[in-house]
Amino acid sequence: KDQTAVAVLNGTLTSGFAARGKVLLNRYGITVPYTANARSQDKEVTTWYIVSPEAEELLKKYLLDLVPGEISTTIPLEYKNDPELAGAKLILELGKNAVSSVGTPRPVAVPQISETQKSALIE
Repeated sequence: KDQTAVAVLNGTLTSGFAARGKVLLNRYGITVPYTANARSQDKEVTTWYIVSPEAEELLKKYLLDLVPGEISTTIPLEYKNDPELAGAKLILELGKNAVSSVGTPRPVAVPQISETQKSALIE
């Protein structure tokens, strides 16, 4: 069974941006089984969509430091209806303002996520 945690979607015209987001999250022990383009490619602001309430603590404690963005519990219909996103606990929709976090690999002062904290993301 897939242990999906975070889906990363590219809301910019920068090719490969979602894949770079995946690499960044993988570096901190987060599973990203799905990357794709967002519903539009003109997103200025990065948004974290909370699909499962149990993932909210992990997001606020760790992930927002890695990739800052707005938080929304209102999932866009296009994402709710996408079967590829069905297992995701969080959806990261990258906007242009994520270039500083995702665009250039740099050390980030974020502790490694423990197995206990990660289990909140795993069904």
